[in-house]
Amino acid sequence: MKKILLTLLLLSFVANAFAQRKGKLAGQIVDEKNGEPLIGASLVVEGSALGTSADIDGNYFLLVDEGTYNVVVSYISYQSKTIKNVKIKSGETTHLNVTCHSDEVLLDEVVVEAKILKNSENGLLIAQRNSNKIFDGLSSQQMTKNADSNVGSALKRVTGVSVVGGKDVFVRGLGNRYSNVQLNGAELPSTNPDKKEAPLDVFSANLVDNIVVQKTYTADQPGEFSGGSVQIETKDFPDSKTLSVGMSTNYNTQSTFNSFLTYDGGKTDFLGYDSGERDLPSSVDGIRVTETGTSENSTKSSEVASDFQNVWTPETSTALIGQSYSVSYGNQFLMNETPVGLIASINYGYSNSSRDEDYRNLFQPSSVSSDYKVSRGNTNTSTNVMFNVFMKPTPTSKIGIKNVYTNKSEDQTTQLQGYYYNSDGDYKQTVLKFTQRNVYSTNAVYETFAKNFMESKFNFEGSYAKARRYEPDTRNTHYAYNESKEAFDIVLSLRGNSHFFLEQDDKNYNFKSTWEFKPTSNLKIKTGGLSFYKDREFTARRFIYDKNSNYTTERSELPEVALNPELVSDEGGLRFYESSQTSDSYDADQVLFAGFVSTDFAVSENLSLILGARVEDSDQSLNKKSALHTTDILPTANATYKLSKKMNLRSAASITLARPEFRELSEFFFTDFIGSRTIFGNPELKRTKIYNYDLRWEFYPNAGEIIAVSGFYKRFKNPIEIFHRSSQNPEVFYNNVPRSDLYGLEFEARKEFFENLKVTANLSLIDSEIDYEGEAPAQAEQKRPMFGQSPYTVNVNASYFFSKLNTELNVAFNRFGKRIAGVGSRQQAADEYEMPFNKLDASLTYKLSNYRFKFSASNLLDDDVVYKQAGIVTNKYNLGTTFSVGITYSL
Repeated sequence: MKKILLTLLLLSFVANAFAQRKGKLAGQIVDEKNGEPLIGASLVVEGSALGTSADIDGNYFLLVDEGTYNVVVSYISYQSKTIKNVKIKSGETTHLNVTCHSDEVLLDEVVVEAKILKNSENGLLIAQRNSNKIFDGLSSQQMTKNADSNVGSALKRVTGVSVVGGKDVFVRGLGNRYSNVQLNGAELPSTNPDKKEAPLDVFSANLVDNIVVQKTYTADQPGEFSGGSVQIETKDFPDSKTLSVGMSTNYNTQSTFNSFLTYDGGKTDFLGYDSGERDLPSSVDGIRVTETGTSENSTKSSEVASDFQNVWTPETSTALIGQSYSVSYGNQFLMNETPVGLIASINYGYSNSSRDEDYRNLFQPSSVSSDYKVSRGNTNTSTNVMFNVFMKPTPTSKIGIKNVYTNKSEDQTTQLQGYYYNSDGDYKQTVLKFTQRNVYSTNAVYETFAKNFMESKFNFEGSYAKARRYEPDTRNTHYAYNESKEAFDIVLSLRGNSHFFLEQDDKNYNFKSTWEFKPTSNLKIKTGGLSFYKDREFTARRFIYDKNSNYTTERSELPEVALNPELVSDEGGLRFYESSQTSDSYDADQVLFAGFVSTDFAVSENLSLILGARVEDSDQSLNKKSALHTTDILPTANATYKLSKKMNLRSAASITLARPEFRELSEFFFTDFIGSRTIFGNPELKRTKIYNYDLRWEFYPNAGEIIAVSGFYKRFKNPIEIFHRSSQNPEVFYNNVPRSDLYGLEFEARKEFFENLKVTANLSLIDSEIDYEGEAPAQAEQKRPMFGQSPYTVNVNASYFFSKLNTELNVAFNRFGKRIAGVGSRQQAADEYEMPFNKLDASLTYKLSNYRFKFSASNLLDDDVVYKQAGIVTNKYNLGTTFSVGITYSL
C-alpha cells in the first residue's frame, strides 16, 4: 500500500512539473434547464487540434499554451456554444463552466463572451434552482468566509436549521431523531449512547466541498427523513494541483491567560488520546468486583482497589492560547492517459477554556433542590484526516475511494459548590471526565454511463463507518460542609464517590446500487436497492465507595487520603464494590433492506414531476432478541412548475418515519452525574410515522441572487417523547404520544447591492404542539412545543470585497427563539427553556501573492447563555469572545 501511494505522489509531481509549461482549462458542462452533466459533450479550442470531452460528472480539463482563445462546446441535440476571449495563463487553472440549451428544433450557434465561474456559492445556487426537489446548502467558500471551524457551527447559517450544543442539528424545528446525516452518501453512526447524534462538531470545515440540506423527501433517500437530510460531501477530483499549509491561533476573553481547572491526566491527552492511565484495570476486565470475591466470576475488592487511579482533586493552571495547524494537498494528473485525482489533508487543533456557571435544579416553582456555583475547565483537541483517490478509466466511468478520520477529545474538570437539599449546609462535588469521540468512514464508489442504453447511469457504493465514544474512568467526589469543624467532610453514605467507565462502538455497513435511465426524452427513471447493517456494543461499569463502622479516617481529608485504596478492608472501614447492573451493558444491531423506484417526468416545458416510493424492512435487536421489526411503504411526490426562466413554484408530499434508538428500546437506565436524573428505556416503543407537506415559491432575479418563501406542515403519529415518572426522585422514561403537529414558514433572500457587496438573510417561523391527551399525569404541561424547537431563527450575512486592498470583510449574525431544553415534571409545574441567544461573528481576509491572512472574531455580542424554568434561572454562563489570527500559504 505504501509503495502504491508513493508511486501516485511521484507521478503527480512529475505530471505537474510538465504541466507548468502550460495552463489548464477546467470546468463542467451541464444542461441549462436541469443542471445535469452532459456526459461526452465536446469542447474544442477553435483553430487548433486541441480538444476533449466531458466525463461522467460533466467535468473536463485540457492543457493549453498561454494565450487567449475561443472555445467551442457542442453536444447532440443541443445548441453549439462558442465562448470568446478565454484567457489561459501558464501554470494556472482557468475555470470555465458552460451551460447548453436543448431544443427539438435545430438552433443557430450561440456566441458569448467568456464568463469565468469563480464562485462556488453561485454554483450551489444554480444547482438549487435547477433541482426538482427543495434544498438549501453551504459551499466550501461560504464556510471559509465565516468564522466557523466545524460543520456543526457552519450549519446554523442554513435557512430553517439550528444547532443545539454545537452538534445537535434541528432542521425545521426537528431534532436528530427526525433527520439523517450522511457523509459522502452514507449515514453517519452516532457517538452518543442516549440519542441519535451525528458528531458534526468533530468534522473540520476544511474537509468539506459542500453541504446540502434536502428538505423534501425523495425515494432514493433513507426513510428516516422528516426535518431533512444533511448531506456532507468531500472532494474527489481537484481542478488543479493545490498545496497549502496553514496555522492559526486564538484568544478567548473568558479563558485565555486566566486560571482554569484541570488535573493530572494522561501523557498523550494533548493529542486527543488517553495513554492508558485511565483504562479499566486489566484485573477487573470481564470480572465483577465484590467485597468478598466469593461469587462466580468475581474478585475481592481489596485485592484490586489499588489498580484504580487515586487522582481526584482538581488543580489550577493557566489557559493557553488556542492553536491549530493544517496541511492539504490535491492534484489531478494523467497516469497512462487515465485521469487520477488525489486529495489528502490533515489538521489539528488544541485549546483550553474555562467558565463559571450558576446551576440550579428546580424542585417546585418557588423552591430549588440544589443551587450551585460551578467552575469548569476544558482541554479540547481535534484531529481530522482525509485521503481520497479517484480515477476515470474511461470518459464515462469513475472509480474511487473516500476516507475520513476525525477524533475529538474533551478533558473536563468540574467543581460545584452550594446548596443541596440532602445536606444541612454547603455541598461540594467534583467531576473529572475525559471523553474521546472519533469517526472513521470509508466509501468506495463506481459509476459508469452507457449512452446507447437509454442513457443509463449505473452507480455502486459500498461503505463502512465506525463511531466510538470512550469515557474512561470518570471520577466523582461528594463533600458536605461541617460547621463544627469549619471544613468539608467527604460524604460516603450517598455512594456518590465513584469510578465510571463507558465505551460505545457503533459500526455501519452499507451497500447500495442505483440504475438511472431515460426510456424517453422527457422521462427519467431511477431505481435501486440498499442493504444496511448497524452494530452497537455498549458497556458501562460503575465502582463506588462506601463505609462501615470501622471507618475512622479524618473525613475532611482530600479524597486521595479519604479514598486511599489501603483503607479498603474491614479494618480500614472503606468499602469498595461494583454497582453495575446487567442491563448497563448491551449489544444491539439493525438489519435493513430497502428498494425504491423514482420517476422524473417532464410533463411540459414548464412542469416536471418526481413520483416514487420506497420499501424498507427493518429489524432492530437487543442482545440478539428482536425488539422492533417493521415493514413500511413510503410514497413521495415532488412537483416543480417554472413560472418563468427565473421563477419556480414547488410542492411536495411524502410519508416518512422515525425509529426509536437502541438506548430508548433497552432496559438500561443511566443517572446524570450532575442533577441526578435517572433515564429509563422502554422496550415497548413504536416507530413514528410522519406525513409531510411542502410548498415553495422562489425567484432568481440575477446570477447569485434568490428570493424564496416556503411553507410546510408535518403531522406525527406516535412520536417518541420524554415522560416523567411519579417518583420521589427525578426519573424519566421514553414513550409514544398519540399525535403531534408542526407548521412553519421560511423566508430567504440573497442580493448583490453593488459589485462588491453581497447580503444574505433568512428567517424561519415554526410552531409545534405535543398533546399528551391526559396520558402523562406526571408532566408539567399536557400540551407543549416539541423538544428543542425554536419558534424562530434569524440569519443575516454580509460580505464586502475591497478590490483595491484585495481584502474581504464578512459579518454574520444568528439568533434563535427560546426552546425547550428539559421537560418538566408536575411538581416543577413548568418546562425548562434555553433562552434566545444572539451571535455576531466577523472575519477579515487578505490575500497577498500565495499567502492568505485571516482575522476573525466570534461571539462579538458576548451574550450570556441562559436557561429558565418557571421564571427561575436554572443555568447561566458566558462563553466569551474569541479572536483568531491565521495564515495560509498555498501553491
